[in-house]
Amino acid sequence: MEAITLSTSQFSSGEQSDTEAAWRANLIVSMTNLVFKAGIVAVLGGRELLQLILILFGASLLAGSAILWLWPQ
Repeated sequence: MEAITLSTSQFSSGEQSDTEAAWRANLIVSMTNLVFKAGIVAVLGGRELLQLILILFGASLLAGSAILWLWPQ
């Protein structure tokens, strides 16, 4: 996660379009990371933990999706 964040921050040189692409990329990577971690919980964790994670991560993924969809370009 940190490597991708650093890469995208170097990608954006300060121009508005580059900064826009960088924060969107960071948000997408964060959401992908949540999906991956939920998969790990599904394989290694118990059913109760998975249900809790799906609720919490689902809320985060919905919020992230809403930000990506509704934020003006």
